[in-house]
Amino acid sequence: MIYNIPVNIIRFVALLAFQILVLNNVELNGTINPYVYPLFILLLPISTPKWLLLILGFSTGLVVDVFSNSIGMHASATTLLAFLRPVVMQILTPRGGYEMLNSPSIKYLGFQWILAYTSILIVAHHFLYFAIEIASGAGIGYFILKFVITSIISLLIILLLQFLFQLKKTNAKF
Repeated sequence: MIYNIPVNIIRFVALLAFQILVLNNVELNGTINPYVYPLFILLLPISTPKWLLLILGFSTGLVVDVFSNSIGMHASATTLLAFLRPVVMQILTPRGGYEMLNSPSIKYLGFQWILAYTSILIVAHHFLYFAIEIASGAGIGYFILKFVITSIISLLIILLLQFLFQLKKTNAKF
């Protein structure tokens, strides 16, 4: 298996820096904070072993937790995302299968596939994250509001970033 390790390291650092330095300091309406760092796990090569996905998911979330003072909430949610990723990919397997060395992208899988894949995993990630937050005493209405709005905003930003990553490449399927 060949992984483009330098690209993934740069992606990891860039997404975490963007999350920690920019998005963690942007709160819409005082409560909504978009989370785009899960895109690192979403864009890992399709052939990434499950054990490595779990380690990278936990590590990615832990880094965000350290800088967000969120006591394992991001690590838990991102580990869930990493755990569910192979299941979602199996459910969404295209007719011709996957090109195993490729990362999930609009170019290889089309916009509808990326939309479904990204939506399912971001909703799962955000649901667990905000469910943990509600356990700390927030009300159910607050949970629903934050979960829905933050999921939509995060999803839109992530889809925009995925589209921008593909602008350099031609033949993207829509």
